[in-house]
Amino acid sequence: MLLKRLFLNSFVLGLVAAKVSPHERLNGNALAKSDIPLEPRHAGINFRGVLESRAESDEEDDEDACLPSPCRGDSNCRSTTKKKASARSVDQAQYARSDDLVNESDTGLLNLLKRDIDRPEEGGIDAWFSSQWDRDDMTEVPLEDERQSSRNQKWDNSPRKVGIKGMCGCTSVIIADRKGAYMSHFWELRHFKMFEAGRQDEFIPEVIQELEQAIGCGDFDKKRDRHTKVAIYTKALPENGAVRFPKSVDRVKQTLVERIPGLKKKHIAVIPYHSAKGKSEDTSVADGKVIVAYDPAAEEGKAGFDIWAGTIFDGGKRIEPSQNNSPVLSTRWNSDGSESDPGEDSGPDQDDEEGVADTNNGRFLSPFVIHPSQRLTTMGSILSSATEPSEAPSTETRQEPISENPNKYRFPLHEIGQMLDPIAARLAWAQEAIAAGKDPNALEDDARWERNRNRPLHAALDHAGDRDVHNGRDRGHAESLDLIKFLIDQGADPRLRDCLGKQTPAEAARLEAQISPTERSKRFYDEAATILEEAEKTLNEKEKSTGAHESSSSDTRQVECVFCREDKSHNWHYWCYLGTNDERRTFQVTDNEVRKSKDAGLMDSSS
Repeated sequence: MLLKRLFLNSFVLGLVAAKVSPHERLNGNALAKSDIPLEPRHAGINFRGVLESRAESDEEDDEDACLPSPCRGDSNCRSTTKKKASARSVDQAQYARSDDLVNESDTGLLNLLKRDIDRPEEGGIDAWFSSQWDRDDMTEVPLEDERQSSRNQKWDNSPRKVGIKGMCGCTSVIIADRKGAYMSHFWELRHFKMFEAGRQDEFIPEVIQELEQAIGCGDFDKKRDRHTKVAIYTKALPENGAVRFPKSVDRVKQTLVERIPGLKKKHIAVIPYHSAKGKSEDTSVADGKVIVAYDPAAEEGKAGFDIWAGTIFDGGKRIEPSQNNSPVLSTRWNSDGSESDPGEDSGPDQDDEEGVADTNNGRFLSPFVIHPSQRLTTMGSILSSATEPSEAPSTETRQEPISENPNKYRFPLHEIGQMLDPIAARLAWAQEAIAAGKDPNALEDDARWERNRNRPLHAALDHAGDRDVHNGRDRGHAESLDLIKFLIDQGADPRLRDCLGKQTPAEAARLEAQISPTERSKRFYDEAATILEEAEKTLNEKEKSTGAHESSSSDTRQVECVFCREDKSHNWHYWCYLGTNDERRTFQVTDNEVRKSKDAGLMDSSS
């Protein structure tokens, strides 16, 4: 009996030893290369079952912005997706390219292997951008936050995109690598303009410290991953395509270099842009928008991502949408984890000493290499031509408009102030707006003061308008001065202040002159301030002589004043205008109290 029991035990032990453990790795196929253990229920099922089961188990993990290790348990990680998706990195899904694991009947996976990365058709960047929003695979950076906003998006085994729209002066920092992407939004007025003027109280905690936290959370490291790409999408000076806020951008670059191992300033692509607010919010065009498009099957045998941007400059000229046919940055890597040919990257981080990812008066200095399989090389030709002799400026006079009529927007007079079209077109559109009853003193009703364009005279200070950005031709004078004079003639009162009740247009112009990076733009703002101050003086003298000020500022005046103009179109009654319901409503939503000042009829505010 004892011998029989020993024999049976030995037989059972032999069976156990011979059986394949549910967690034992298989040899000779791609699953052996994976770090993912097979669960008991996965034995013998097809590849799709493995993917679906793993996606279900990872659903909860995708609620966090970063993996626990890079985040070090940081509870401040942001939610990154509007839809739940698999949270595995590309490196964890190396088996996705293996032909050994693809069932011949699995046409979906076969199509995945054949798919190229989603990209615009030639000349179709506007149409491509318009089709990207409100999709399941899009993570959008919101602009509602009063300080700053950002998103960290992890890549997985499916195509993903990260995008931002509504950029009309603000700045976005984009960092992407093989694990995922980070994209931010920083305000022009609250952050960059104030830093240029010498104030750091918002810039340091809300820009610099935000970047430091995001880099740590995303675990970005260019030494470890040479496919790490960094870009700064920031406002341009239309006069030459240069960066509008150079001190702020340089401070951001300094932080990026200090915090990302292996990153140098030459690796950072600075992308100047310009867009009017209405067009930046218009989803039918690419103006003021950026998208990072990732695909684990970007090309045959390769994963990668492209970074696309609208309304960008090269050499002082704005690139037309029809010519914006290549990504500003692009990279590919082998899906099996091995290194790809360095020549298959595009952008300024080709680990050479010649490529400098910065702008020289708005001109990219770095070679822009596009992989041959991408076929669309217009952008690459434009940017790489920076090393070639520049063409002579065109002498052709452009009079016809380039943009669509802005009177379709709620505040066309504000939009016209930001537009880069010839003055003849801008004045014609402004005249049409006035004829349609648009108010030349209207205060924009955007409740976010950081984004509020204030009044048409404030918006007209956006740029000088002294250069044709489409052909590089000098127009001979600052055409935006003509728009300012037109608005004053039509009744715009330069004494009316911004949505915070602080700056008149003249005061805003003086500040712009103080922080202008070029003598050319400084001269424009000084001239604009002089025109506005003279108009203020004229109106004050007229009201003093006619007694309009005393009668208008009485306590018995009507709240809804019809703005009697007497004999001059520009003689709007200052105090009557301040008492309208529209003015009061706008100041209330911007969290400001309007009250009558005791001196010189100037408006003040308190929070």
